[in-house]
Amino acid sequence: MKPLFQHTLTNSFMLWFDHFLLKRGEAYRNLSDVPLAYYSDSQLDSDYVAYASPYKQWVFDSDVPGANIVDTATVGGNQWTRATSDNGGGVNPKMSVDYLNGRILFNSALGDGLNALVSSVAVKDFNIYATDESEESLVVEDKYDTNSRFFEAVTPIDPYKQVVPAIFIANQGSRNEPIAFGGMDNTLTIFRCVVFAENLYQLDGALSVFNDSKGEAFYQVGYDNHPIDEFGDVKSSINSVPTDNIYKYSALPFEEENSPYIISSVTVSKLSDKINTKISPNLFIGFIDMEVSKFRYPRQ
Repeated sequence: MKPLFQHTLTNSFMLWFDHFLLKRGEAYRNLSDVPLAYYSDSQLDSDYVAYASPYKQWVFDSDVPGANIVDTATVGGNQWTRATSDNGGGVNPKMSVDYLNGRILFNSALGDGLNALVSSVAVKDFNIYATDESEESLVVEDKYDTNSRFFEAVTPIDPYKQVVPAIFIANQGSRNEPIAFGGMDNTLTIFRCVVFAENLYQLDGALSVFNDSKGEAFYQVGYDNHPIDEFGDVKSSINSVPTDNIYKYSALPFEEENSPYIISSVTVSKLSDKINTKISPNLFIGFIDMEVSKFRYPRQ
């Protein structure tokens, strides 16, 4: 099946949501000298070895002011640069940054017993995940480990495990409302975002950022133009003006710029302390309900 409207909308919304939270809310922390440790990954191609940090996800959007975007790592006393082919030692590994899982991938020739670190990295305050689970399933089952942003962690995180603090985004359905002669409809789509925060300050911050987002516009990003590749790294030449695999949200090849998506309504809420304590005593939980509007011709 080819990518259709709902696929493209969800892709575009997720990219905008992450960018808006990071830029408007400055929802990240710059950390220095973050250790990396070898982490065995059975799902990774045998040509690669992974050195993982205690944090995920890392910021990869260069449009976010002040965020330190990782593009180098020090391994075994040698500095490696992202997307280059040689460190001067003749080993010839390509270094990739898995921003989504907070780790560095090297050619397997590098080995697994070396000391490694990244000297500076921006770690998101909230991991961002797409989900098809209901809020009841997300909240009640209390199934997520906490990857604290406030207490120093020392061990790598399982790369495919969803951890909190995080925001889970679900497309909850849409409807078409006729708006003009000629077949134009206003397509209204509801996104429910479930926020898991470490403290009340963090929760209120996320809710405040998006409570003020009514009327914001964002543009369509084609499904094939998602900026992240299968390794969690930024694709080459993803921006409209390529600059050495640097991702900038504002430079994406937006489509249909004369017909943006509009945030037509926003409602935020949170669980009461009494309910929160019974369900998940170590987390603070809130909800962001957003309606997205787009004028389109769905029958053409």
